[in-house]
Amino acid sequence: MKFKWIILLLLLMACSSLFVVALSPVTNPLYGKAPRSVKPSAKVDNFYDVLKYLCNKKYRSVHVDYYEWKRSEVIQYRYPCNLNDEYVSYYYQSLASEVDRLELVDYKCDTIHISEEWSDTCLGPWQFITSTETFVATFHSHKGLYNFSKQDENWVLSQVVFDQEYCSDERRALEAEWCRKHMPEYDAWFGGYDHMMLFYTCWDDEKLLRNYGPVYGINRDLIRIIIHDNRIVYCDTWHW
Repeated sequence: MKFKWIILLLLLMACSSLFVVALSPVTNPLYGKAPRSVKPSAKVDNFYDVLKYLCNKKYRSVHVDYYEWKRSEVIQYRYPCNLNDEYVSYYYQSLASEVDRLELVDYKCDTIHISEEWSDTCLGPWQFITSTETFVATFHSHKGLYNFSKQDENWVLSQVVFDQEYCSDERRALEAEWCRKHMPEYDAWFGGYDHMMLFYTCWDDEKLLRNYGPVYGINRDLIRIIIHDNRIVYCDTWHW
């Protein structure tokens, strides 16, 4: 009798785990399939909670490099962001304040991308504190794509509004045909709407590398975060 109860308990545990996986945004088709899942974070109720957790937890980090057109990737585990530096902390706290002011994140279920690009002429990614001319930052969630830029003394998020013709079905179909004919090794036409949005929707490592790289004259960072039930259930970073 005791043995039967043990078998029943094991079956219930198995069914329970399958149910959790089925609901997880890591495997949800809406988000695509992430490379791997991670242990859920502590509860996050605002974006500053998210940043604080990312400063204290190491996640998968992919550094992409090219030498003579040969690609190499180095995978490490690093902290996605750092709030110890005064200027960097101000930048991220400003981002958190703007994200929550505009209510851009659904902490019940959302996927977030933070992208930063800066010129090779900069001494480092944080030289933008004194000069923003060579620095571009974007934020993407279920609410859409936003530019994060410094206006006067304040960092501000402003929504990217696309020209209707640029993202029309007719234009996208035409660009898809161009891509099949002239760039069959890629998944979207360079400079087109689908190519831009692929950066914020792709969870296939090889596809991401195939369509975004190599880069010349710039550096690019990408932080990807999946939140489910007020928990960070996945995060990784990319560096080109």
